[in-house]
Amino acid sequence: MISERLPAFGRSTATFIGLVMDDGCEAVMDAFLYFENERWASCDVTLALEESHWKIDRLALREIDWELDPFSDSDPKLTSRTHSLDIEG
Repeated sequence: MISERLPAFGRSTATFIGLVMDDGCEAVMDAFLYFENERWASCDVTLALEESHWKIDRLALREIDWELDPFSDSDPKLTSRTHSLDIEG
C-alpha cells in the first residue's frame, strides 16, 4: 500500500511520523521524509474512519529546501513548495 499509494514514503531514506490529532473519526499525522539527495519533504496526512477502517483522505506534500548549518552565526534559510491532493475512492 505504501509503495502504490504513497511512493514518496517508500523512496525516502528516513521517515519521521507523529500523530497530531485523533478524534476517533478523523486523524492528522505529520511526517518528515529525508532523501538520499539531502532533500527534505514535509507531509501532512489526513485519515478518515470509514466502516471501521482508516482511509487516507488528504495528502499535502511540501518540499523543503533547508540550508541549515548548526555552527553558523547567520539565520537559517528555509524555502518550500506545497502540493496538496484530495484522494478519492
